[in-house]
Amino acid sequence: MDLDPRIDDFLKANMEERGYRVVRENQLLALGLLAARGDAPAFPLDVIRGWRRLVTTHRRQVDQSEEKLLEVVQRQELSEAEIVEHLGVESAAAVERRRLEVVEQLAANHPTTAPGKWT
Repeated sequence: MDLDPRIDDFLKANMEERGYRVVRENQLLALGLLAARGDAPAFPLDVIRGWRRLVTTHRRQVDQSEEKLLEVVQRQELSEAEIVEHLGVESAAAVERRRLEVVEQLAANHPTTAPGKWT
């Protein structure tokens, strides 16, 4: 994922050099760590908009990957015990419910459905 230059400039200006070097490739993590500081700076609106885009993009990527993971689990016809053990869900039916939730989230957050989240 490309780095947002406005966020990068903000992080450079507001983090110690050593901390910045450690987290600069993960702007989502860096923004969260910076915001959690007791002396957190004010976040400019362009940085807030960029942060929202990062959250939206990462959430979509995770949802897309989770949907495919659940499809693989269903396709491989794992036993109920295997599903419970390896996915941490209560049943095969829970896998399908979760897959449907993820599909719904993907549709609701698609750039054509919710363009404001992507700008």
